[in-house]
Amino acid sequence: MIRIGIALAVFAALAAVHYPYLHLPYFWDELGQYIPASLDIFQTGDWIPVTTSPNIHPPGVMAYLALVWKIFGGQHSILATRLAMLAMAAFGVLGSFVLAIRLGRGTPGYPALAAVAMLLVSPLFYAQSMLAQLDMPAMVFSVWALYLFLESRYKWAALACFALVMSKETGAILPAMFAAWLAIREKKWRESAYFVASLVPLFLWIILLWRTTGNALGDSQFAQYNAIYSLHPVRLLAAVPRRLFYLFVSEFRWIGTIAIFLAWRKLPIFRTREWAWAAAFAFLHILVVSVFGGAVLERYLLPVLPIVYAAMGCGFACLSGRAQLWAPGAVCLGLMLSITWGVFESVASSPATRGHRVAVDGCPTQARIRIHRKAVLAHRNHRLSNGQRREGRARKASGCGADLRSTA
Repeated sequence: MIRIGIALAVFAALAAVHYPYLHLPYFWDELGQYIPASLDIFQTGDWIPVTTSPNIHPPGVMAYLALVWKIFGGQHSILATRLAMLAMAAFGVLGSFVLAIRLGRGTPGYPALAAVAMLLVSPLFYAQSMLAQLDMPAMVFSVWALYLFLESRYKWAALACFALVMSKETGAILPAMFAAWLAIREKKWRESAYFVASLVPLFLWIILLWRTTGNALGDSQFAQYNAIYSLHPVRLLAAVPRRLFYLFVSEFRWIGTIAIFLAWRKLPIFRTREWAWAAAFAFLHILVVSVFGGAVLERYLLPVLPIVYAAMGCGFACLSGRAQLWAPGAVCLGLMLSITWGVFESVASSPATRGHRVAVDGCPTQARIRIHRKAVLAHRNHRLSNGQRREGRARKASGCGADLRSTA
């Protein structure tokens, strides 16, 4: 009950600080991918998107939004979407808190409180916590899966892993790690099977995607950009340093990095089984999203951000004197200053976003969605005519295209 109360309090706080943005129109990947895919599930029951390009991203988050819209009386409103994502973010903050407590056992002070405070004022979490995208839900289920595994609650950890892999495919890293360790090192075959089972829905999704679209990643252009182009050695060499710079230097986190280094030299707090698991997951996740993923977006790092802040919290707790207070305070202040510099500034100044806004200027939000859906349908009709989809789905999309042409 205490944890539920904490989650509700965090949700209320998140809703309050995001109040000016609760009616923010969908934009960027929301409008281009996730909201149309959610509407396909909500309106027609199409789990593989029809009104936008399908890709390997599992439908878990989109199904969650469709369910929320159904509960809200069939209204796919922006407010319902924002509150639904904030509710999930609050659950993630609670998971980050209990994980930080688990990782900080034996550390003096209250490192978990510092870790959660830094997460809450982090510009990345502040922005992503209300957006209909996949990386914040991946963070939520990653921290819960890791915490439950460290607590040896393997069935619940496997359930969290199932939710994780159905939120984003890169989440398969964590259950694969758990399954391999339990089978090879601890010889716990039954417990290992739990995590193998949590991966099965993702494999089934990929098979369904391949049988329906003819591409295991759902779209040849998506595969080219995210799986082939990203392997270019120059891009790869640039991606990893950028990831590390963001996590350990940017937005005043360099203060926390210094604290981690000092604590590592003085005390054995990071030489535990718990930290070995956390560090292994963080390393593999950074490596995977650096090698694959196309664009080097900071939001891909959300699943490891709570671990970084937990490490910084432990590092601050090992400082002497007043530094235990002013160091985390300085990081939090720096993070808040980073928010004031413009958390949505890059979106507002993007030429692509400006062009999209000009194209639908003055339209109500639902009209904007319809405009986007019609444009995507026309594009999909052209591609389907080239034989890239099976005949049945092509017939269905062609019918939508005919309706579009008749109303144009």
